[in-house]
Amino acid sequence: MSGASSGHFPTQLTGFRGRFLTPSGEIRHGLIELAGSRIRCVQEQLDGLQARHAQEQSAGPQVRDVQEQSAGPTGQDSARCVLTSAPDLGPSGSATGSGGGAIRFEVKLQVGSVSAEERTTSAIDAELVLMPGFVDAHTHLIGFGLAAGRPNLHGAVSRDEALEKLSKWLQAYPGTDPVIAEGWDESNWGEDGLTGADLDRLAAGRPIAARRVCGHISAFNREAIEVLGRDWEGLDPAAGVAREGVSLEIGRLWAPSPPQRAEAVRVAQEEAFRLGITSAHEMGDAICFRAFGEADRAGLLDLRIHHYFHSQCDDAVQGAGLTPGAGSEHLRVAGMKYFLDGSIGARTAAVRTPYPGAEPDAEPGAEPGAEPDAEPGAEPDAEPDSGRHIAGWTSSGSLDGARSEARSETRGWLLWNTEELLDAWRRHFSLGWPVAAHAIGDRAAEQAIGVLETLAAEGLSLDFRLEHGEMLPADLLARAQALGIGISMQPNFTANWQGEGGLYEQVLGREWADSLNPYRSVFRTGRLIFGSDTMPMDPIYGMGGALRHPDPEQRLTAAEAHAAYTRAGAMAVPSPFGRSSIEEGEFADWILVSGVPREWNRIEDWASLQVRATWIGGKCVYWDPALRAEPGHEAEGGS
Repeated sequence: MSGASSGHFPTQLTGFRGRFLTPSGEIRHGLIELAGSRIRCVQEQLDGLQARHAQEQSAGPQVRDVQEQSAGPTGQDSARCVLTSAPDLGPSGSATGSGGGAIRFEVKLQVGSVSAEERTTSAIDAELVLMPGFVDAHTHLIGFGLAAGRPNLHGAVSRDEALEKLSKWLQAYPGTDPVIAEGWDESNWGEDGLTGADLDRLAAGRPIAARRVCGHISAFNREAIEVLGRDWEGLDPAAGVAREGVSLEIGRLWAPSPPQRAEAVRVAQEEAFRLGITSAHEMGDAICFRAFGEADRAGLLDLRIHHYFHSQCDDAVQGAGLTPGAGSEHLRVAGMKYFLDGSIGARTAAVRTPYPGAEPDAEPGAEPGAEPDAEPGAEPDAEPDSGRHIAGWTSSGSLDGARSEARSETRGWLLWNTEELLDAWRRHFSLGWPVAAHAIGDRAAEQAIGVLETLAAEGLSLDFRLEHGEMLPADLLARAQALGIGISMQPNFTANWQGEGGLYEQVLGREWADSLNPYRSVFRTGRLIFGSDTMPMDPIYGMGGALRHPDPEQRLTAAEAHAAYTRAGAMAVPSPFGRSSIEEGEFADWILVSGVPREWNRIEDWASLQVRATWIGGKCVYWDPALRAEPGHEAEGGS
């Protein structure tokens, strides 16, 4: 892996002395010893500067308190912790360190210029803290990795800039193969999104699709429409714009090659480690699972993955004999994933109240069929189920006629027929399969909760997660709590789009927008977990959204947000890898973080935090080159 980028950091960690985050959410000072990949013992030491000073003085001259550190040539102080590690091994497996024993490493980190008077407190406030690795409970790693090799339109502040980015990519990578551009977001453009006419201006002579950041809307040039056909529900061939349908199928129709999928695993895994993610719940398909499985068998998968299969994979998964919890120490089967509605940006999220500016439907209509919440570069699709309308779309791209009645221009798209949903979930729960369901709008959430209430009344045991749950008014949340279901939310959605003038306000109006993502209300149910949906795949950025919700009553504390992004997610799947906690018997899946204040819940903005190193089972998979790790001159002989 790219982890030990400093070139001299040890491969395997065997111990740690310094500040760490306890299971109770407190930052303590102590000693942690490992046995292989797991924690053998945790010894909390007396807290407080004086106690720490005395204890670390007794440990020897290599360990010094921050008070004793003198300013360097730049006028900056260093924060320090001690890592005890096994030596690096040479090609033959022989130790390259001194004496073949464990080596003590002292980590130094520049934390900013401080005066002599401030040195005691300011330097300590920015000290390194060891924490459990993040658990991204909703992600699309393969899609993220594939996007790295595609035109990336994220960050474009206008239509012209997005087209300029795409044009430069096409010039750099000429050819005739189809192209999928990812990530445009018109919510900060002040103008409409991309259309087929925009792409035709590029005169690329090859099929091009450009997906919006949500994946539910795409633009297609003339060549793409000629290749894909015009008979897709939600496609306007004249405008070259599609909602749902072909927009979500395009990753399967223009499928990546096996080498591209392997590269996607590598790229996504390295980015996850850089961001401090040690475990993830992949919302994928058969292609994704195969790619992870091949990496695992080759010994190239260090990240711990729980894999949810798109519901279109149902027959294939059952036919292969896969069972929830089956797998290895790095890849396990989690459950089935259903998609009940679309997205807010596409105005296809199924809502109970009509979207502002829309006239109420003459008739509410029936309920129907499904598609994914594709993200920038996400791979939401799966191979079709031999023409079965498991998820609403036929293999030709047409929405089943009976279900198309639920496509509403005013209240979004409810994509599953309730009776079919009942039958499918009844079968899954009877077989012990967990189910996760994408439901952004309150109408979709209400449909899911109603189905679950019926199945609970039949005596079935429900292992269910509601994914996203952006619209959860009090009545639905109370019903969800009574069922004991988990709710997986994405705080980076708040960071991205819930601010003043953001996408939510543009589509829904200010009052409605501010009521979305009720984190504290969900937290009180005891079933809140956090994921990223790869928008972006950065827990520290995302958790900032939970701390800065526009409604102060829905904000979380730092400890609460962190728990939702670690322990809660770790335990929300069958056969968990562990509790994502620093305690005896748990895997040493850790991250070293700088910028953590001494009082954990004083954090107001997560931007000050930075992941400096990541370990999986005590193995270093990422190391920030800005850190200085200096080996001691003697083998570690004790604590």
